[in-house]
Amino acid sequence: MVELLAGPLVGAAVSDKLAEKNWGNLVLALDPSLLGNPELIKARMSAVLERVRSAPRQPGVSEILLPGERGNRLAATRVSAGMVPIEPNMLASLRVMAAKFGAPGGPIGVTSSGTAPRAGRDAWESYSVATKLVHGRHSIEDPYNSSGPPLWQTATFAQPTSTTNGPYDYTRSGNPTRDMLQEQMAALEGADRALAFTSGMAALAAVAKLAGVGEHIVAGEDLYGGTSRLLSMVVPAAGVSVTNVDMSDVEKVRRAIIPGKTKLVMIESPTNPRMQICDIRAICAAARAAGAVTCVDNSIMCPTFQRPLDLGADISMTSGTKFIGGHADVTLGILSIKVGVRRRTTW
Repeated sequence: MVELLAGPLVGAAVSDKLAEKNWGNLVLALDPSLLGNPELIKARMSAVLERVRSAPRQPGVSEILLPGERGNRLAATRVSAGMVPIEPNMLASLRVMAAKFGAPGGPIGVTSSGTAPRAGRDAWESYSVATKLVHGRHSIEDPYNSSGPPLWQTATFAQPTSTTNGPYDYTRSGNPTRDMLQEQMAALEGADRALAFTSGMAALAAVAKLAGVGEHIVAGEDLYGGTSRLLSMVVPAAGVSVTNVDMSDVEKVRRAIIPGKTKLVMIESPTNPRMQICDIRAICAAARAAGAVTCVDNSIMCPTFQRPLDLGADISMTSGTKFIGGHADVTLGILSIKVGVRRRTTW
């Protein structure tokens, strides 16, 4: 395989093998240790190769090349010349391909300006949202390279040995399917980390715990029913006070924030159910100035249409049960965060 790939790249591919007397090479790569004493095997192989090199030659044959030597010589010549000659048909095909990738609206990987994206991790950022949703970015290795993310439905994972641990042991503490989801959501949200919960309310309940006894939360007056009950019945019982304001009025939000006491500002935009729009950027700036953390419930828009972290929010909460799920067959909550909020809070 190495010879087949290396040949065209160094200009070694030929259209007439008979005229060039170039029949190609069959390369076998063996680990000498599997055959016995490595040094003895190496000595015997060297003796065989030397006999091949010094074998009687047919008329017109000036030398006998061992596998790889022709390609090595060609590669050295190309490096010295600073250029690689390409077979005309191959060059024509490459030019056609390059033209397609250089045109606006071309194949995946071309930016809206018609220029090719930077290689590696940055290339993914240039894709459209639709492409990002199909081609998720994650670090999980699937041994079977399935086109759709597999579901690892298991409670426990086998370990390499009795004294060493693999990346996963118990699904409660880690599961590759959950990690794939979290990494995909973090990438879509523009976050450093995303955390998956069994529901949107489970995620918001975790956020509410950022405020401790004697501290204060500011939230909207038009809230999802579960959030409203959490803040009116559960949170106050834990010794945390809550103020509800019209979040579509930034001045009312500013007046409700108590510097030094308000630890959390919870925003919905658009709100549920009245679909009110809030100035997320302005509210986040006011909260940050007072030392408070901001959490935006982004369930209505989801990251395909709005990214609260780009507007200054510390936490973006998306209920996967809503727009992301779309089929009323799953409950899910996702918290997406930047590194900064992790330094200022305890998770």
